Amino acid sequence: MFREAVSDDIPGSVNVLNYHVREGPGFFKTPTYWIHFAVSRDDLKAIVDTEQFAEGSSRSLEFGHLDPPPWWNPGDLGEDFLVYQREECPLDSDNSTWKKFMYINSDMTEVYCFKLVFW
Repeated sequence: MFREAVSDDIPGSVNVLNYHVREGPGFFKTPTYWIHFAVSRDDLKAIVDTEQFAEGSSRSLEFGHLDPPPWWNPGDLGEDFLVYQREECPLDSDNSTWKKFMYINSDMTEVYCFKLVFW
């Protein structure tokens, strides 16, 4: 789950606290991945660099339209949380696009991340 939602490399300090995959409606049943994890600051910096996350512009905590799991609450990260995101449209046969969003506490040790896949 971590590899699909966050990064192919799983640093030793990663502790997955919660996760969920939800298939979307329709023919393609595109999944949405939800994950909450703890990590060391250095390992998180490595993930951000390796996966080429960039600082995000959206600090919105409105997720109701995505039907998140009950434990999903990035607001618990505090008022000074950070947002990072990445979007990719891979050149593969399914023509899918995905977006990853990470909401990170100011200590960079706790993360709520979700990945949307769509056509």
